[in-house]
Amino acid sequence: MFLTILLLSSFTVILVVVIYSIRLKRKLDIVRAERLKVELERDNMAEKSFRQSKLLALLTHHIMGPLNYNHKMIELMVERPDKINPEEGQVHLNLIAQSLGEMQYTLSQLMDWAKAQHGHKRGSIEDHPLIDLFENELEFIRPQANWKSLEISIECNPSWVIKTDSMVFHLVFQNLLSNAIKFSKKGSKLQLLALLDESYLKVGVKDEAGGVEPEIAKKIFSKSNHLPAKGTENEIGSGMGLLLAQDLAESHGLAIELETDSNGSFFYLRVKLEDE
Repeated sequence: MFLTILLLSSFTVILVVVIYSIRLKRKLDIVRAERLKVELERDNMAEKSFRQSKLLALLTHHIMGPLNYNHKMIELMVERPDKINPEEGQVHLNLIAQSLGEMQYTLSQLMDWAKAQHGHKRGSIEDHPLIDLFENELEFIRPQANWKSLEISIECNPSWVIKTDSMVFHLVFQNLLSNAIKFSKKGSKLQLLALLDESYLKVGVKDEAGGVEPEIAKKIFSKSNHLPAKGTENEIGSGMGLLLAQDLAESHGLAIELETDSNGSFFYLRVKLEDE
């Protein structure tokens, strides 16, 4: 009898311990899950903050090109009015007005895009005729190109369609174009170019700036060895534009690639060609 009571008591104690252990494990699992959730949210916030800082740097770099152009034109018109006849002055004013209008439009679009990103909406990734995207970029960059008397053309099949965030495309391509203009000589040519490569398109900017040396080409996208350099008209640059554009492209699953020879360079994105 005593042995039976002892066995029952032992069994009861063991059962209580097991139940307590199960409950404790469940509580620990809940705590671990909550901690993991907090850590993931913290990592997501850190990544979001990092991308936002990169985007801000890219936007600053993106706007500085048109601002520098406007500043130089206005400075020339104010300090040396005797060197500019009324007809040339009107041309400069028209280009400045166009440039300011394009910047105002872009900033307005950026505000809408930023609101969508903040709300985690992905509706901005849509099908776009590539020719329309190219023509928008050409209009925005035209004042800077005219300042260097550059001829910019578009080579693209009008029926080609790509799926992209139009604002990301705009930010990346304005930096590619600004970079190409910076290193192009006056009177040379630039192309907004799309080449078919199986089911993908090489979509980018081709210049006649003499190409990039192999050793320099290796460092262009290096985060530790970016290369500040002056343009052909002593334009000031930090060398960060391509890096920032690359970061933005990579955050959307893309990458800027480079093909270069003694004649010039072709900076491009490889994007999937959507069904026509």
